[in-house]
Amino acid sequence: MKSEISYLPIDVARKKAIVVGPELKQENLESFSMFREQYVGALKEIESRFGKHGLALKSFCEGMDFENLTGSNFLFANYLASFSGKKIINLPELEGILNQNTSFFSSFYLDVSEVVLLSNKTSYAKNKYLLEHLVNQVEYYGYELNSEKPLIIPSPKIVLDSENFDKGYGLLLELDKDAYYDSSFIPHRESVFLGGVENALSSSKNGINRISFMENEINIGPNLNESYENGRIVFIEK
Repeated sequence: MKSEISYLPIDVARKKAIVVGPELKQENLESFSMFREQYVGALKEIESRFGKHGLALKSFCEGMDFENLTGSNFLFANYLASFSGKKIINLPELEGILNQNTSFFSSFYLDVSEVVLLSNKTSYAKNKYLLEHLVNQVEYYGYELNSEKPLIIPSPKIVLDSENFDKGYGLLLELDKDAYYDSSFIPHRESVFLGGVENALSSSKNGINRISFMENEINIGPNLNESYENGRIVFIEK
């Protein structure tokens, strides 16, 4: 499996997507070592800011391997991006790569930097406090909540839940950039077109969800820190 691919979006200069994991170590040890330093550096800062023994740290580290750099924990990936100044792949960039090479993501899964908000209610208890906080922000800024108009929230800011630090994730999400509607992710749909091809869509019906992708399948799921060994964080560089 190749760990790097250059692609050319229609309206911007050529960029490079870098998949971080043990495959990169085999191909480019120097690059792998640099990313490992950043993973470990972000982890140390998380321990300093959020505590070494609380629920927040556990939420950030769920499913992450800091030796082999596997796992695609949405919470950790977005914090890592803010710590390192690097950019995590987003939906338009995912589509740009798929336009060029539909098989590049065939051997691993990834999480994009956005979350999708479908409603102000959730059937996933772990998201209760995080969702309530985010909904208050969304309504304050005048966004409509409607599952027929899924709201895409790019790279939300991650902060400590000081009132419920021992519940849910111990963390909250806050709006950091302009959100936008995308009808592609209406829950009752069975597929969505990305990169000119039809991808199966498996979706939660409500609440706040992460967006993951693997081999022509998009999953909209409520567990924001779900992460497994075959997950990879994908960085975008110019």
